[in-house]
Amino acid sequence: MLRLAAFLLLLSAPAMAAELRPLDQSSMCLDGGEEVRPGINRIKLAECDDGDGQEFLRGKQNTIFVGKLCLQAITVTGSDKIEVAAMPCHGRDGQRWALTRDGRLTSGDRLCLTVSGKGAESQLLMNPCKPPEDSTDQKWALHGKFER
Repeated sequence: MLRLAAFLLLLSAPAMAAELRPLDQSSMCLDGGEEVRPGINRIKLAECDDGDGQEFLRGKQNTIFVGKLCLQAITVTGSDKIEVAAMPCHGRDGQRWALTRDGRLTSGDRLCLTVSGKGAESQLLMNPCKPPEDSTDQKWALHGKFER
């Protein structure tokens, strides 16, 4: 009976997650906790606060979860900008990500998650990946465990 209780406790324990921080703004975290429509959250930078919206996990098919939603690169209607949102998971294009050895978060045709600006007013866009020596605004640091 004691073994069963310990096993159930392990199953109910929350999965460990990682914060994603811009390399040049270590007090800021990627945050996906602001719902803009049912099932769609805005991804932004916010002061790190250990909140659920700042806990990211790598999933199957190279998806990245924030809560029950997946990080997704989306084209802004009427624009050539590509932003990032948290949307229902499907694992297809736009939701497949790679974290490179030099800390860039990529999706699609060599597009990197880029921070434009400083602090909470920063804009997050998907831009062509720059050469490693010029890519400070495209580098991210993981704090915590990223695997599911």
